[in-house]
Amino acid sequence: MSECKFEWFSAYIGACLAECYEGVPPVDDDGDWVINWVPGTIWVRAEMRPRWAAEVFAYAAHGVKPRAAALREVNDLNMRLCTASVYIAPSGTVTVRQRLVAAAVDGDTIGQAIAAVGNVAEDVGMLMAGMFDGHAPFVVDTADAEGT
Repeated sequence: MSECKFEWFSAYIGACLAECYEGVPPVDDDGDWVINWVPGTIWVRAEMRPRWAAEVFAYAAHGVKPRAAALREVNDLNMRLCTASVYIAPSGTVTVRQRLVAAAVDGDTIGQAIAAVGNVAEDVGMLMAGMFDGHAPFVVDTADAEGT
């Protein structure tokens, strides 16, 4: 598909977000929409590969050592989650994400993905930070995200 059509898809995601938030949320330097969700931040990104999708993600915790017990906890969480998934990066960042294929993106599904990722990140972040010596993220100031 052409780059022009992907730009249209990206604009469509922005319109869906505007439907959920009474205006398009600010965009950061990476081109991701930034949504403040206490206690952390959620980002929404238009992805081109491997297939067009809207990816909704949040950092649940930082500094978690990816030891066997933490990895078992992530596996247990992923077995119980319906739409979101959790993973630990080698750096110790615990991320929650939900990917919506392009055909599934609309205001309702993107709103559901944001709520699911935000709620799971809040619960998982406190759990992982408390059990595995990490720390919970902070809310990004939207003025900073807008570059002002």
